[in-house]
Amino acid sequence: MATQRIYFDPSSLGRAFDDLAQERNRREADAVEEVLRKIAIGDWLQVSSTAATLEIAAIPDVALRRKMELRIPTTGAVHQLNATTFSRATELCRLGFKPLDALHVAAAEELNADVLLSCDDQLCRTANRHTGKLAVPVRNPVDWLKEITHGQDP
Repeated sequence: MATQRIYFDPSSLGRAFDDLAQERNRREADAVEEVLRKIAIGDWLQVSSTAATLEIAAIPDVALRRKMELRIPTTGAVHQLNATTFSRATELCRLGFKPLDALHVAAAEELNADVLLSCDDQLCRTANRHTGKLAVPVRNPVDWLKEITHGQDP
C-alpha cells in the first residue's frame, strides 16, 4: 500500500480519551490507534497544522491537553497557517464549514494530505456534500480504514 499522508483533526486524535464504554467511541479509537501504529512504523506519514496545535492548546483539562499534544507531529510535518490557508478557509466557510474545521481542511489541502480523519459528524457531512470542491477527502477513521483495506479488518 502506498504511503498515506494522514491529517487528524483533534476530534479523532482525542477519541482514545473519550468514554470507551460506548461502542462507537471504542471503534473509532481502535481505528485511530491502528492509523497511528502505521505511522509509528513508518508505513504512513502524519501531517498536521498549527490549527490543530492551537485547538489542542485550548483544552482546559491539563492532563488531557498533554496527552493530545503527544499526538501531534514534532517535526516539519506541521503546517504553519498563512494567508493562503486563511483565504481558502474563508471560501470553505461560505460552503458551510465552521471556521476551525475550514482551517483544518485548508491546511490538509495545502499539505497534500491523502485524507483528513475526523470523528466530527458535522464536519464529515459538510465535506461529503462538497466533495467535488475539496482537494482532500474528509472521512471518519473507521470508514476510511474499511475503504483502504477493502472492507477487511486492518
